[in-house]
Amino acid sequence: MKKYKHIANKNLRNALEHINQRIDDFDESNVIFLLLNRKIAPIDLLGGTQKFSLKTNGQVIEEKVLHPSSLESFFYDPENDDNDIYSAFGSKLRIQDTFLELDVMKEKAREVRNKYKLDNLFD
Repeated sequence: MKKYKHIANKNLRNALEHINQRIDDFDESNVIFLLLNRKIAPIDLLGGTQKFSLKTNGQVIEEKVLHPSSLESFFYDPENDDNDIYSAFGSKLRIQDTFLELDVMKEKAREVRNKYKLDNLFD
C-alpha cells in the first residue's frame, strides 16, 4: 500500500468493479425503475425523493417513491463544476475527484509501460 498509496482510495475502483453485483442485489421487482430513473438532475435533488406511478390503460397499478441518489443519476451543480456527482446504486463519486484519480492511474500505466518497454504492445 505504501508503494501505491496514490490509488489507496478505492471508491472509483469499487464502483466500477462491483456495479454488476449492486444491480443484482437490487430488488428484481424494481427493474423497471432502474431503467426509468437514469437522469441528469440539479444537485439540489440529490437528497430528495420522487413519486412514480406505473399506469396501464390509464389505471395506476403501482406507486413507488424513488430516491434519485439510490439508482443511477448524474447530479450537476450549475454554480460549481467541482461539485458534480455521479451516483449509482449507493456509491457517490465527485466527477472532479474521479478525473484526478484517472489521471494518476494513467500516469502510473505510462510509467509501467516505459519501465518494461511495452511500447510495441500499444502500436
